[in-house]
Amino acid sequence: MVYRNIPYDARPLFFPKKTIPGYERAGYERALEFVEERGLKLASHKVLEEHIQRSPEYGPVWAREIIAYPECGYYFRRRDHTDVSGWVLPAGEIPGEAHGKRGIALAIEPAAFEIHRGKTILIPARTSILEGFPQNSQGESILLPLDLFNPDGQAAPRMLFRLRAGGIRPILKRIYGRADNLSVDYSASAPFAIAAEEPLRSV
Repeated sequence: MVYRNIPYDARPLFFPKKTIPGYERAGYERALEFVEERGLKLASHKVLEEHIQRSPEYGPVWAREIIAYPECGYYFRRRDHTDVSGWVLPAGEIPGEAHGKRGIALAIEPAAFEIHRGKTILIPARTSILEGFPQNSQGESILLPLDLFNPDGQAAPRMLFRLRAGGIRPILKRIYGRADNLSVDYSASAPFAIAAEEPLRSV
């Protein structure tokens, strides 16, 4: 992937010391590499949510997590989930509890991507199940956990935009005025802003 340092032309993200401003922009996979080269991690959905009130307007900016959602609203056993982009979530990485339930999506923190026969295989570090996932591609409100891996924690309504078909897409967050949008319909190769956080270190 060709990468160029392009100044981000929207309002920058100013976070506390554990994060860096989102001055750069790149496709999602390059964004992961960009921050890891600096000993950082791409900012999580939770971190972006924590600082959502610090600026009246920001984004679009990549969050670290990926959302996978099937086209028909169901996951089936022993069937890989393939995105039109060529990303693949192997059947063995789909939790058994997700099978056969309508309106299911998976929040995924990626551990690695592996290239196999022209496909990009997503290897999760951790996965959680999101229930009541919108089926409308025109935008629909969803009560989304602020910490995607703690569904019983604090949640807030967010307007979510998805593909009409199923997808495996990184989260793109943005806020304009009082409208907080979350998109999982953009190509991972599209260049958007990067914000990073320091990874947790053992004491």
